[in-house]
Amino acid sequence: MNTAASGGEATYRVADDQGDARAAYDLGTLLEQRDDLTEAEAAYRRADERGDVDGAFSLGYLLQQKGDIEGAEAAYRRADERGHAQGAMNFGVLLKLKGNIEGAEAAYRRADERGHAGAAFNLGILLEQKGDIEGAEAAYRRADERGPTGAASNLGILLQQKGDLEGAEAAYRRADERGDVDGAFSLGYLLQQKGDIEGAEAAYRRADERGHAGGAFSLGYLLYPKGDLEGAEAAYRRADERGHASGAFNLGVLLIQKGETDGAEAAYRRADERGHAGGTFNLGNLLKLKGDIEGAAAAYRRADGRGDVGGAFNLGILLQRRGDTEGAEIAYRRADERGHAGAAFNLGILLKQKGDIDGAEAAYRHADERGHAGAAFNLGILLEQKGDIEGAEAAYRHADERGDVGAGLNLGTLLKQNGDLEGAEAAYRRGDERGDIKATVALGICCM
Repeated sequence: MNTAASGGEATYRVADDQGDARAAYDLGTLLEQRDDLTEAEAAYRRADERGDVDGAFSLGYLLQQKGDIEGAEAAYRRADERGHAQGAMNFGVLLKLKGNIEGAEAAYRRADERGHAGAAFNLGILLEQKGDIEGAEAAYRRADERGPTGAASNLGILLQQKGDLEGAEAAYRRADERGDVDGAFSLGYLLQQKGDIEGAEAAYRRADERGHAGGAFSLGYLLYPKGDLEGAEAAYRRADERGHASGAFNLGVLLIQKGETDGAEAAYRRADERGHAGGTFNLGNLLKLKGDIEGAAAAYRRADGRGDVGGAFNLGILLQRRGDTEGAEIAYRRADERGHAGAAFNLGILLKQKGDIDGAEAAYRHADERGHAGAAFNLGILLEQKGDIEGAEAAYRHADERGDVGAGLNLGTLLKQNGDLEGAEAAYRRGDERGDIKATVALGICCM
């Protein structure tokens, strides 16, 4: 044993035996440093019983480490009552863990009033969760002024939400300068929105270096359009390794472009496992290309379940090819509801085959509104069959403008019937130019 420490311990013990509260605390500290936790606890208890504020706090901390949360709470409460800032802070943390939000807020306020940075920060979080944004901002400001906590980053977020971009940027910069990973990332995002790509890249690099998954992803996102594919791939890999779903997805896309399908499939699988709809959809496409139709269908189902429009559409195609028209119709409906033109078109065809003309017309209209040439053509046929010549002409015009092969013939025929021979000839010519033999014949007859 160190002679000085031995002498100090002896002195503390004598004073402790004489009822000195501070000596009991100092003895407890010495014993804790020696890892004699049983004796240290006993010494802290004596100091606490004699009213020593640090004794109460240290007893609470030691009991918390032991897992005696009830005992720790009681000790922190006594330290708080004696004016200990960290005691009030720790007391608040334990109360929050118990679900006593009101008690936690009160404890954080007391610690905040005593100048505790972490308590001000925690108070800000509580107030923000309660919807007291003004109070949260004030608390974050106090924590920010007291030094390196996450308060500057949270303050920046509140200011950005308020539209105070200058204040938000300044707060993010303070957080970044203190090594805060979220501050660096948020600064990068704000600078990117401002168009300061160089500044954003630098901030994302700092966030990436500190282990931020989103920072690595965003860095890759900026490097890719610059042509730095190697840098982008490396950044996406780091994001992927940190569990970032979009990082895995973008890595897969980049690997596909490089021709590394095995690596891409593995990356898409990781994105899929993390719930990324696009990753699941792309995985389905790869599996389909490999001939694994069952695997592709399963992937499309997962993508569809996550709201992916392409997943629902491709699932519908696979089911229709299997002869499961009912399942295909359901899948097409979901894709249609999500705005997919091709799905609405395919749904219209299925409904028409079932004899549901009204449903088919509605589906074709959805697809037509989304710019689908074939749907506009089919809609024109339906309307013409219903006797709605004006509506049919409008639909054929949409299809013709979009390059549909058969639309020129049908539009020309309607125009000819209406006496517009010039318009009919022009429509037939467009059909002829697109390779429609019937339009070519009609053109010859029309122009004789």
